[in-house]
Amino acid sequence: MRDKKTENGNDHSSSSHREVRIDLHCHSIYSRDSILDLPTIVTRARELELFGVAITDHDRLPPSGVLERYSDQILLIPGIEVSTSGGHLLAFGIQTTPPKARSLSETIDFVRGQGGIPIFSHPYRMGDGVGTGDIEGHPKVLFEGLNGRSWMRYNQRSLSIGERLGRHMTGGSDAHDPTDIGRAWTVFPDDVQDVVDIFEALHKGTVQPGGAGLSFPQLVRSKAMGTVRWTNHYLGRGSDESTHIPQNDQVASQGEQDAEDREGDQ
Repeated sequence: MRDKKTENGNDHSSSSHREVRIDLHCHSIYSRDSILDLPTIVTRARELELFGVAITDHDRLPPSGVLERYSDQILLIPGIEVSTSGGHLLAFGIQTTPPKARSLSETIDFVRGQGGIPIFSHPYRMGDGVGTGDIEGHPKVLFEGLNGRSWMRYNQRSLSIGERLGRHMTGGSDAHDPTDIGRAWTVFPDDVQDVVDIFEALHKGTVQPGGAGLSFPQLVRSKAMGTVRWTNHYLGRGSDESTHIPQNDQVASQGEQDAEDREGDQ
């Protein structure tokens, strides 16, 4: 594996012989139910020696220029998780936000119309995951074989149908708080260098899922924490940037700038 470097020469991995792992599903404070600011995501991902993280907020693409501020620290990949009438759908490589609540097929067509890559989020999850019929009905759409916040029984079903149908699958943590980050990931070819390479690998399907999901007790705890996040948000406590402790002065200043951007974007 060759060294993974950005255009400015910074190494994104601590070892040239490590598996290329990217957390392909992570929510930041631009999602209402997440407490993760970008500095926290970057710091935690570097601790876990991830090559990159995809920022996939609910029905919202990352604000222009925000992710690029961290290019000297880690690869942040722009994406989105779209709420369709048939379940959640990850999308990469698009410039325009898909309309909410359209059918699954309409949203897939919208994403592909921009040259983008649709991926079914957390299949079989109750309420917002696709089922077997959707997976079989869209044979060229990738789907998550491993989702870090899904019950392992759902992940096992996803992996099983993927293997049975010979389908390409991804993995992602679906992180909403620091303990989620990196629980599941996608393994990429060892020669990927940048976002263009990442999208090309997804188009070709030269990826595979890694990591784990949640046991039933972990799932119950995750649901309870989600309820707390929603409560704090509606009480006005969940979006206060001061509640997130930066790891160093550089990351702190970036976090303050993210908060200003977020306020100005509302």
